[in-house]
Amino acid sequence: MSDSVSPPLNSPAEDIEEPSQPHDVTDELTEAQKLVLQKSTNTIILDGELIQLGLCSIEPTADGISYAPTKFICNKKSLTDVTALQKFIFLRYINIAFNELTNLVPLENLHNLLVLNASYNHITEFPLGKWPALTHLYLNHNRITELREMNMPRLQLLSLNNNQLTKLFNTSNGEPFLNGRDLPELHTLELAHNKLYLLDKASPDDLGAPVSLKIQLPKLKALFLNHNALTSLATYKLYPRIRPINTLDELPADEEDEVSHKQNDVAKPSETEESISDANNQGESTELASPVEEQVVEEEEGFVWIREESGSALGDLPQLSVLSLRANGLLDLDGLTYKAVPKLQYLNLRENVIGLLDEVNKLMALPRLQTLILLGK
Repeated sequence: MSDSVSPPLNSPAEDIEEPSQPHDVTDELTEAQKLVLQKSTNTIILDGELIQLGLCSIEPTADGISYAPTKFICNKKSLTDVTALQKFIFLRYINIAFNELTNLVPLENLHNLLVLNASYNHITEFPLGKWPALTHLYLNHNRITELREMNMPRLQLLSLNNNQLTKLFNTSNGEPFLNGRDLPELHTLELAHNKLYLLDKASPDDLGAPVSLKIQLPKLKALFLNHNALTSLATYKLYPRIRPINTLDELPADEEDEVSHKQNDVAKPSETEESISDANNQGESTELASPVEEQVVEEEEGFVWIREESGSALGDLPQLSVLSLRANGLLDLDGLTYKAVPKLQYLNLRENVIGLLDEVNKLMALPRLQTLILLGK
């Protein structure tokens, strides 16, 4: 029997390689015994034995008064509760990946944390931890559906691959969660294999679709958005839907009187009108032929999105040098502008449906671009 452990079924095999494990006594149990064992271990709370096994790296405390363990590692124990960790205030490194946790509430007041890895759990909400010293946060392969306000002024890497994010901003007020005020030092952001999408040019009447990712990170250098649903990075603006008025019967009474008055003021047939009539007979167009149709419009109920020629749905990323948009179903390269990503050097566009050379020519606006990947797997 091989000692290697396969990755979870809901994750690509290439995403992670797990280390080989020692011989497991459960391999010798019958199927019935395994079923009983599984039912009896549905809830695993962090106890003294697991804590003792997981704590390591005794170092001086931050205040220099004493010594304390600074690292805790506990993987593949089916943990559902880590409340016992909240009293270990001097922990700096916590690795609780590959468990069954649904939240990280017990860790929210561990102010000395530098690195937290809680990947491969069942976490549904982004943590509200007050982690002023945290530099690396790994929450890959969870069930997070939305972000929340962050208090992580030293965070450098945020990894949220394989979650269920659809938007990156506060839907109640439109404010971006990924901003330079809350994350001033963030340089690497991983958002691959989520459900991010934007307003699509094929269905511009979807008023509920986000029009921008709203990523506003002044020091971000690497952004991974591969395997989402971003068909375009173009921007749209919302305008009232309007239509022309073709007859006086369609006008309100007050406007009808005004238009009728204007028409009565029009001069009798003259040489100008005769020349216009001659032009119409020859098939030429004229702007004076239908004053009501051209000048009077009425607003219908609802609005329509109008695509902007310049602008980017990415956001404001002045230092970005690496961008992966692989496997998004991109139809065009709108939004990859000099204003949005002036220092972009590496761009991965594999597994998209960009078919026209004219689209690739748009990247000529990026003078620092050195590596462009369009083909291959």
